[in-house]
Amino acid sequence: FCDPRIQNIKNTVEELLKFKVSNHSLNLYGFCEKCQSNK
Repeated sequence: FCDPRIQNIKNTVEELLKFKVSNHSLNLYGFCEKCQSNK
């Protein structure tokens, strides 16, 4: 997916740290409904 907020964060990091981002990813971890009820 594409989210302009992520692009803005990437651009800000590049500007502040004089750093060129060559790649980035967003990882989402969680539990399905069944697993949540077992906790």
